[in-house]
Amino acid sequence: MAETSHISALPRMTVEEFVVWSEQQPSGKYELVDGYVVVVQVPSETAGHTRAKGVVAIALHDAIFTAGVHAEAFIKGITVKTSQYQCYEP
Repeated sequence: MAETSHISALPRMTVEEFVVWSEQQPSGKYELVDGYVVVVQVPSETAGHTRAKGVVAIALHDAIFTAGVHAEAFIKGITVKTSQYQCYEP
C-alpha cells in the first residue's frame, strides 16, 4: 500500500498547473488532492508484481483489439483528472 504526505511549501494548484510542475521534477511520484501536491511513496515492486502487470496489460490489449474498440491500455504513467483540483496516477 502506498503512503502519502503533502508538500506544504507549494501553493494550491489546478490539475493543469500540477502537470506542468510534475513534469519538471527529476524523480518521484506525485498526485494532486484538493489542489495540493501529495508525494506518493510506493514500495518497490517485486519481480512477481512486475510479471503480473505485464500479463494483465497483454490480456487487456488483446481484449481491446478483439472487441474492435479504439482505445489503448497503459501499464503506468497516465494521470487521471477527477476534478479541477484533483488527479491521480492509478
